[in-house]
Amino acid sequence: MTFGKLELAVMDAFGSKYALALYEHASRRVSLRKPCEEYTVDEFREILGVADGQIKAFGNFKQRALVPALEEVNYWASFNLTLAYKKTGQRVTSIVLGWMFKDRNGRARVRAELEKSKIGRKARMKGIKETVVVLQPDTLADIESIADDGHKLP
Repeated sequence: MTFGKLELAVMDAFGSKYALALYEHASRRVSLRKPCEEYTVDEFREILGVADGQIKAFGNFKQRALVPALEEVNYWASFNLTLAYKKTGQRVTSIVLGWMFKDRNGRARVRAELEKSKIGRKARMKGIKETVVVLQPDTLADIESIADDGHKLP
């Protein structure tokens, strides 16, 4: 059995069970000499913990489980993962998982993000800027007097 280093703060940051499962699996492999490993689609479903009969079509599996998990792991982990799809005809038959450690700046960014509040993490992860506006009581009265069409009421 191969052992890997799991960071509790990173595991706590994940928002999906698929990302956590991918992180745990990849953590056992990033220290190996080979930079990638090939899996059948069914093996990868098992790695992510997708139950039999759920997310059957590969396109849905990719959209709902695989890509979101990959994005989260690449954002939070000290390593980056890549996926390549091998096809037989038009059907995806295997997935190649590749990995490499992040550079010093990438690891520093992850540490800095883990020290920040959980509030707003999704927005920061997606690169969306959130603005917090504090409303004063007199401003609230003005807002309440504005009709749905944007005109002030008498």
